[in-house]
Amino acid sequence: MKIFRILPASVPSLSVDVAQRIRSEQLALAYERMRPSAVMTLVVAGYFTWLLDGTFPEKTLHWWLAAIAIVNLLRLALWSSYRRMRPAPEHADRWASWFVVE
Repeated sequence: MKIFRILPASVPSLSVDVAQRIRSEQLALAYERMRPSAVMTLVVAGYFTWLLDGTFPEKTLHWWLAAIAIVNLLRLALWSSYRRMRPAPEHADRWASWFVVE
């Protein structure tokens, strides 16, 4: 399978400073969307738990909901920390690694 580039090959390379600022702004957009995403995940998980009540063992559903809640509360803590710290563009890679667990 061939992978095609979206940008033409003739695009000039960007300076390190500009590339860092672009990466930082992209990351800021991702963090901006984290709060509503985490909240909606909690709402939907609660709804599914209610829907699946009686279909799966109650203990299993509660453990699943607890796991979803813990992960999303950690995501909200990360979002809060990012907003409070307002990291400089040169720290974008570190914040990106926390945003996406590789």
